[in-house]
Amino acid sequence: MTLNKMNNEKFLYLTSFAFALIFRLFDLGAIPLTEFEANWALQAFQVTIDQATTLGPQPAYIFLTGFLFNLFGSSDFLARLLPALAGTAILYFPFPLRDKIGRSAALIFAFALAFDPGLVSLSRIAGGPIFAISFFVLAISFAIKKKFELAGAFLGLYLLSGPIAIIGLLIIGLSIVFYVIIQKNEMLISKTELQRVGLSAGITFVLVATNLFRTPSGISAFGSSITAFLQGFTNPSQIGFGRQILALLTYQPLAIIFTIYGFRFAQRSNNALIKSSLPMLVIGFLWMIVYPARQVGDLVWIIIPLWCIASIGLSEFIKRKPILNWTVILATALVILLLFVFVWLLFINLSALSQPPMWGDMLTALSKGQFNQINQFDFATKSYFARIGTLILLPLLTVLLTLLGGLWWNSKDVWTGYGWGVLSFLLIFVAGSTWNANYMRSRQVNELWGPGTSSGYPDLIYQTVESLSIANFGSDQDIDVYSQVDSNSLAWTFRNFPNYQYAKEISYDEFPSVVITPDHSGDPNLNSSYRGQSFMLAQQKSWENQLLPPNFPNWLAFRNTLSTPEMVIVWVTTELFPDSTVPETENPLIDPFPLESQP
Repeated sequence: MTLNKMNNEKFLYLTSFAFALIFRLFDLGAIPLTEFEANWALQAFQVTIDQATTLGPQPAYIFLTGFLFNLFGSSDFLARLLPALAGTAILYFPFPLRDKIGRSAALIFAFALAFDPGLVSLSRIAGGPIFAISFFVLAISFAIKKKFELAGAFLGLYLLSGPIAIIGLLIIGLSIVFYVIIQKNEMLISKTELQRVGLSAGITFVLVATNLFRTPSGISAFGSSITAFLQGFTNPSQIGFGRQILALLTYQPLAIIFTIYGFRFAQRSNNALIKSSLPMLVIGFLWMIVYPARQVGDLVWIIIPLWCIASIGLSEFIKRKPILNWTVILATALVILLLFVFVWLLFINLSALSQPPMWGDMLTALSKGQFNQINQFDFATKSYFARIGTLILLPLLTVLLTLLGGLWWNSKDVWTGYGWGVLSFLLIFVAGSTWNANYMRSRQVNELWGPGTSSGYPDLIYQTVESLSIANFGSDQDIDVYSQVDSNSLAWTFRNFPNYQYAKEISYDEFPSVVITPDHSGDPNLNSSYRGQSFMLAQQKSWENQLLPPNFPNWLAFRNTLSTPEMVIVWVTTELFPDSTVPETENPLIDPFPLESQP
């Protein structure tokens, strides 16, 4: 390779890294932490202030994020920063694979990891599974580069990344065993190299798990990872295997299509890592079926090998030879792209329409061949079904046009152009999914890669209480706040309030300035009068037990479907409102303190 080509290659890797970093850091702290995220961020914060806490099974996140909090203070941005950086670090993985899967395939692999909607979403979640997959692929990367001490260090961090690390060990371990047995190869790493990895992993494990020997209980947090993993067999989640399939089909269609296309090329490689990708995919899918506590985020163990093989397929497709007529290829690609864009726009338009009231009768008439009865239906019904018919016929039309084009021009060029058109559309679709899931619809609970619940408006609760504190006490944090809502999100939001406390019951002789209650609990029933205002604390899916959401087309296009809000009421004693003056709220959707409570 010439020096110019090498420099160009490095520039492209740096470009992919820059895009990945931007996608993961942009507006990272704009949305308040969800209940899931706040649980882990709170533990990191409590470690920082030396407050007694029960450590969960993610000591790597807790202690490393706690270190950040010690240096710069706590914030939503910093709580998500290390997962974002870990998600970006995944892009190093293709670099040592350049000579094994091909340099063009490795570059495509890097850009795929940078833009993948699932990986970007998981990289923007505090305490999510991205730590595990990132530390593991970095360990593999450095092992390939023969830097075994670094490989061991990341392996040690990987073991401290929670129950998902145990899942990964099983999937990857079984894949390696399968490869060694089937391929009848020797061990992939020598005994001496394994000892170097193990020693480095052990040292890193002890140092991080004990927070540099300041928190010895961190060792037991690793044990709780195993416990949490085993409890997953008796405590099933509400997420079925079909939900995971839905996530793959709607967020990774490009990866799936080109994995199928590229597998035959991947099999030509003698590289152990590549040949183990198929058993890793198969075992990963089987595990998702049998493990009751499955989560959509567990798919990270499938996405990486999926994109690895897909990148090989994309590379082979791009390098297809011989090319006879680029004009035909580009013209065909443009026509196919425009047709697919039109199909998608038609689908969006259709998804925004409600189903007409006579749709059942129309289906009955069509199924019985009673076409003479169609005229009796109203225009809305006929228009609705006409659009559905168009939506079905247009993709078939693209294939027909390609076949006809192959009769006039060289069929290989025409089909190559068809592939380029489909590829262009899928690239736009994946990029749009990444942007919409993480920025345009960032509060949407109906995105599948989130932690289960979506954030509400705890920030508005904080702003309301803060303004009351300033107005009445001259300081933004001196007001006393009692919460009857056991919420990690609220506890994180008010973490710097010295007078904030959770109290399931409040005695009648207490006079708290602010009381936060569940929406269904009524007034706080205290020896004082209060005014209350409703806020949405969180929201969750209302279709957890269903494979597909109601009005699936509308969900696919806009992620619009039913969700269940979790409401709370912030009660403020009337003594803080001189002359019954009610403070203005920044939330235009909710009237300020409309509820009245008398003792």
